[in-house]
Amino acid sequence: PIVNGGDLFTYSVTDTVGPGEAGENMVWDYMNLGFIQSYNGQILPSVPSPYQDDYPDASWIWEMGGGHYYYNLGPGLYEYFGGVENGASYPYLDSEEFYPYPFEYGQTHQDSAINTVSIMGMETFRSIFTTSTFDGYGILNMPNEVSYDDVCRIRLHRNITDSTIAGITNIIIDQISFVQNGLATPIVSHADIEIITDAGVDIYNVIEYLQSYITGAEEVEIDLFAMFPNPASNTVTLKWASSVESIIVYDLTGREVYSVNVIPGITITQFDVSNWAPGVYSV
Repeated sequence: PIVNGGDLFTYSVTDTVGPGEAGENMVWDYMNLGFIQSYNGQILPSVPSPYQDDYPDASWIWEMGGGHYYYNLGPGLYEYFGGVENGASYPYLDSEEFYPYPFEYGQTHQDSAINTVSIMGMETFRSIFTTSTFDGYGILNMPNEVSYDDVCRIRLHRNITDSTIAGITNIIIDQISFVQNGLATPIVSHADIEIITDAGVDIYNVIEYLQSYITGAEEVEIDLFAMFPNPASNTVTLKWASSVESIIVYDLTGREVYSVNVIPGITITQFDVSNWAPGVYSV
């Protein structure tokens, strides 16, 4: 990627469609992607920043709302060092390497990482095993007759295990991203997320796609809270890009009817509303 401090990007969140197939000289058609809500993100230099001492090897901050996430975007590796949410810093004890540069068609990269985070006030040991594969390249056709040439299809599989005195949570993220040389953000990103606990299995699917990319913009305030479907009669999915401590649902009388447990690094959740009384609720 070619990165400048202040690079500002706008993403749209949409309902899921199947990812394009892997292969050589492909043409991927995303011209009919839907739209739920948009949000901005910004890339800032890691120095100076309030938590720069926690991330001495990072070069850039990926900012989304109140969350700051520390990365290297090259020249040798695309890697993640941890982040800051709600004023709490979670530096990785060992960085998570997504893939190297250069990354060639057919190549696979594997990496393991460890971290300690606080989830709902409980110290959590997090281990991550990541496998990335460059499995396709070609042309990507987007809404509004926008087309990208020489696009790479990267499949990123992350197996995350959170261990606490209360038990173990397994998080499996299967992500397919379409990236292009020069751009610091994916053009399209599919994420299938599976969270496995003793209480059961939760499955989420979301697509985000790039609407615009502005180089060297002034620093902006960023927020996102997408909810779909809306209205809903069965299951509601929430997607956020800002730092979130808690999510609470109220009825019109102001009575709390539901609260969501937020897992650091996981910015999606859902809940069942099929037994709720018909009406209007605030989130």
